[in-house]
Amino acid sequence: MRKIIIASHGKLAEGFVSTVKFFAGEQNISFICAYVDNRSLEDKITSILNDIKADDELIVFTDLLGGSVNRAFLSYLNREHTHIIAGANLAVILEIISKQEQYLTQKEVEDIVVEAQKQLVYMNCYEVLVSEDDE
Repeated sequence: MRKIIIASHGKLAEGFVSTVKFFAGEQNISFICAYVDNRSLEDKITSILNDIKADDELIVFTDLLGGSVNRAFLSYLNREHTHIIAGANLAVILEIISKQEQYLTQKEVEDIVVEAQKQLVYMNCYEVLVSEDDE
């Protein structure tokens, strides 16, 4: 079974989960909001991972590459069927959720990340065709 964790500084992760439910309905997603209470990040991670079986696929989304939340998950990189994606955006999360395969390959995840990166656009330099009907 695929298990997804979204982890962030502050409450961004909770917001992602709320928005994912808006677009995709109820999903098997957990979130970790770091540094918003007195619980340590490590305790929150351990608590969620206790419910994950060895043969479960684990996909972790974090907010910042190299941030403390991202670094807290790096020790799980060697866990089989585990993917950690830093700098998460809604596009990458929704695409991963839409995949129904038992286990995603590294290549599949890489391709999804590349496509999601295209969603980060500086609109001042982006040509947008807007018709009068769109207003």
